[in-house]
Amino acid sequence: MEATGRVDALAIACRSLVPEGICESAGSHFKPGALPLFEMYLNSIILRIGRDNVRAHISPALDLAQSGRVEPRKVVSHALDWETLPEALPGLHTKPVFIRAPISVDDAHLAS
Repeated sequence: MEATGRVDALAIACRSLVPEGICESAGSHFKPGALPLFEMYLNSIILRIGRDNVRAHISPALDLAQSGRVEPRKVVSHALDWETLPEALPGLHTKPVFIRAPISVDDAHLAS
């Protein structure tokens, strides 16, 4: 998995694969760069570049987070109140998570 958006890091990830390995890149690659295409060819690697396709994993991930078997805060840099998002997000370049209070069905109905 490569998610830096840097072609040099993607090249390192591709060189690090075992033969017939798979590299998924979720980085936004907008700058030119060189990949080790001949090495990739010789090792028959598979490279997929694209947005993360997480929809199928959202419910199981949330269930796991609520189960108490993992500590989600260990993989985020900040846990911030949802209402602070517009002010806080531009200054954070790590892995913030914004937490919103649950909305009840009655609250959602009243808002519409």
